[in-house]
Amino acid sequence: MSRLFSIIVQRSKIGLRYKPFSTNSSVHNVYAALDLLDLREKNFSPRELRDAYFVAAKQCHPDAHVHRTSGDSKQTKSEDELKAELSIRFLEITEAYELLQKHPGGIIKRSSGDRTTFNASNPGADDIIIDYITKTEEQQFREACREYLGIDADIVEESKRCPMFRIWLGGNTIDAFHWNLFLMKNGGLAPMLREMKVLHLDEGDDAKRRRRRKSR
Repeated sequence: MSRLFSIIVQRSKIGLRYKPFSTNSSVHNVYAALDLLDLREKNFSPRELRDAYFVAAKQCHPDAHVHRTSGDSKQTKSEDELKAELSIRFLEITEAYELLQKHPGGIIKRSSGDRTTFNASNPGADDIIIDYITKTEEQQFREACREYLGIDADIVEESKRCPMFRIWLGGNTIDAFHWNLFLMKNGGLAPMLREMKVLHLDEGDDAKRRRRRKSR
C-alpha cells in the first residue's frame, strides 16, 4: 500500500458500495464492456479504445449532467445520490476499459482463469497505451495533478496501480469523490505518463537497510 493511500485512508472512513463490473471474463461481459464504452466496432485499435474510455469517463463528471438537475424537483436526484451514481458508473467504465485491453482488435478469448485485473498485473496493456501518450498530454496531466491534487503526477500514477486505492475510490467519502472528479476529467485510471516510474512509496528504514545489505 502506498504512503499516499495510507494518508488518505486515515482522513476518511471507507464506506464500500462498489460492486465490480466483472469477475470472470466472458463473451457476455466483453459485449457489455463494448456497450459501456460505446464502441460500435469490435475491431477497435488500442488508440480507439483509450479515446472511447476518455470520453466515457468525462461523461461521468457532474458538469456533464448539470442540465439533468434542472426542471421538476420531484424527478431530480439529490447531489449526494448523483455523486454516488456517477462514481460507480466511472469505476464500471474503467473495468470495462481494462477488460477490453485483454481483447485487442475485438478478439474474445475464453478462459476460466481469465479475470478482470488492474493494469499493475497487465503490463502488456500499459505498454500499448504509453505509445500513444503525447508530450502535450503528459505535460497537461502533470500540471493538473499539481493544481488540483497538489501532488506530483508520478505519485498519482503509482496510486492508480494500487488495487486497494481502487477499492477506496468506490467508497462513499468526500475524499474519494474528490479524486474521482479529478480522474474523470484527466484520463481516468489509464496511464498518463510516457515512462512509468516505479516509486517505492511504502518503504521505510527497514526496506532501505535490506537494499543496502544486498548491495554489499
